[in-house]
Amino acid sequence: MRLLRLGAVALLGGALTGGCAKSATLAAGCPTIATAWTPRTLIPAAYKTERPCVRPTPTPGAERLPFGPELDEALYCVDRYYTGPDGLPIAAMLQAAFDALARADLGIRVSAGSSGTVVLSPKDAGTPPLELSIDRVSSAEALTAALVRAAEFTRTVVPNQTVAVPEQVLLDGALSALAWTTDIVRPPFWHEPTAPQSFTAVTADGVAHVRAGTFVDGLALRFRRELSAHQVHGVVLDLRGSTGGLRSEVAAIADLFTREGCLVTSRPKRSGADAMAHREPGDIDAPVVVLVNHGTAEGSEIVAATLRARGRAILIGEKTFGRGLLQTIVKLSSRNLLRISIGEILAGDGTAIHQLGIEPDLTVPARFEPTGAADRDFDFAASIVRRTKGNDREALLRAARRSVEEVTR
Repeated sequence: MRLLRLGAVALLGGALTGGCAKSATLAAGCPTIATAWTPRTLIPAAYKTERPCVRPTPTPGAERLPFGPELDEALYCVDRYYTGPDGLPIAAMLQAAFDALARADLGIRVSAGSSGTVVLSPKDAGTPPLELSIDRVSSAEALTAALVRAAEFTRTVVPNQTVAVPEQVLLDGALSALAWTTDIVRPPFWHEPTAPQSFTAVTADGVAHVRAGTFVDGLALRFRRELSAHQVHGVVLDLRGSTGGLRSEVAAIADLFTREGCLVTSRPKRSGADAMAHREPGDIDAPVVVLVNHGTAEGSEIVAATLRARGRAILIGEKTFGRGLLQTIVKLSSRNLLRISIGEILAGDGTAIHQLGIEPDLTVPARFEPTGAADRDFDFAASIVRRTKGNDREALLRAARRSVEEVTR
């Protein structure tokens, strides 16, 4: 994910799925999903991004390296805030860091030593190798110290590095071993391709095409106001190519089509992550078909999965991307950014989608001929909405089956 959504302290790195009817448990509140791991201490409510986790006592040797403080700070922050399902896998991070060093064109050979050690030696003979004990590396502090020594040795024996920076190679390698994506974002901070433009359009017979691009502040309120100006008999919610945005807007857009139950929750349970539906005058009770594709990710997956879980919609299109992490940004003294995964965002019924994605209920039949010239997916979804009697998922599925039969007969 190259787009840095710094507008939200807690970022959606992805989102979720579901498919259950309304229940007393969901109506009463958001479910608490058991974790298979012991989460680390979560970031406090007063969390700020300006250097929030400077190591009290810097690791010896880090200050002598150009990017040593970055490695030192980053691993300290990860140890403090990372809450992935495997905890902090020290041994795996150390191995991944040395593997990355061996692959990089830095003039260093990495080999296994005796009695639980690893040996770093220059490819050009002449300098004694460095032997590091890896059996004793069982804490984040020891991991940092080992990587600092490896980086210092590499810079000493192979000066004037031009291909890569040893500290960054080792750090990136170590972070790659984490179960949940946590990485260093370095300039240039370019953006992902432009998201689809958000709009609403209502046909003469009351079918609303609601296209959601980036979930910016106020988007749900805008949709609510625009739709309230029409007699809406059905909605095609178009989330193709949308990665969502602000978490508050994710819940608000799902709430537009939902009158009760949980909309968004998290694992581990985080203060402020849960969101419940509210009954409001502008709520849309009409049947909803959601269009999704492989570009549907993060917040948009939450909306799609929650509407299906609440029994309000069916999904048409392709399997979604499957990115459902709650992330935050930490500024490092190097001016680079550390993006840490601190939790997993779940749909209202507690189902996760990270690395799983959401399977649609059906795809557009190959033989379907659109009535309009532009968008066959929308035309097919609109045909389902028009023949749906009722506003729930079962009614939509019955209408969808009739539409498919009509096309394929």
